[in-house]
Amino acid sequence: MTAEEWFKEFYQRYYFQKSFDGHTLDQLDKKHWHVADWAKAMDAFLHVMAADLRFSVVPQSKDRVEHRWKQDAEEILVVNENDGRRVSKEIGTMCKDPCRLKVLVTYVPDEGFVGHAMELAKKVREDIDEVGAFEGEFLLVVGGTEMDWTAIKSVAKTQKGSS
Repeated sequence: MTAEEWFKEFYQRYYFQKSFDGHTLDQLDKKHWHVADWAKAMDAFLHVMAADLRFSVVPQSKDRVEHRWKQDAEEILVVNENDGRRVSKEIGTMCKDPCRLKVLVTYVPDEGFVGHAMELAKKVREDIDEVGAFEGEFLLVVGGTEMDWTAIKSVAKTQKGSS
């Protein structure tokens, strides 16, 4: 599955997949939710999405929404970080992972959403460049409380193992 395919599935399902208490994530009143509640809702959403796409889900952490999706030989690493200001700590670990597709879902403030999302994308690209070579695609998916989703794809400049 490519980054584009993954985001298309995510985006469509966000508005139509009833994965949390009979609601779509779009229908939830996120303004009044605690961060932990949103993490549970996103975790449920990602589990249903993976199952619908015929991936098995292997949680990578007890405390966080971090999954490895598996389907035959294909694996996708999916991490949900509730605070866009803290994504830098995820980049190194994700880039070193052998999965061909790494997906980082995070959030920025609604006010100035586009600017925040672009600034975050630049920072993520800088963090990726600092790590060096990685395999496959890295997909940054950014949302807000009331804002729509955007996605920014980074591809490996140099494949691991290449000279």
